[in-house]
Amino acid sequence: LEAQVSISHSGCYAAAIVDRAKATGIDIELIRPKVQAIAARFLHPEEWEEDITRQSLKWSIKETAYKAYGRKQLNLKEDIRIVTME
Repeated sequence: LEAQVSISHSGCYAAAIVDRAKATGIDIELIRPKVQAIAARFLHPEEWEEDITRQSLKWSIKETAYKAYGRKQLNLKEDIRIVTME
């Protein structure tokens, strides 16, 4: 039986997930100012947030989806979109 494994680390934290049934992904991120410098590269204009915590959360969501999909030619900004229900 093959298992899907995904790992992530940020700062002194690490996380891993294993799933024997389907593709999986995991990502953790420390909330740091560097995310603001790259946010325009991964956030679609409709997803834009000024808040660094929300930007970090959206980065982590997109990275998780990217890993679960298998990293096959996905563009984080255009191909993985986050819809909020606020």
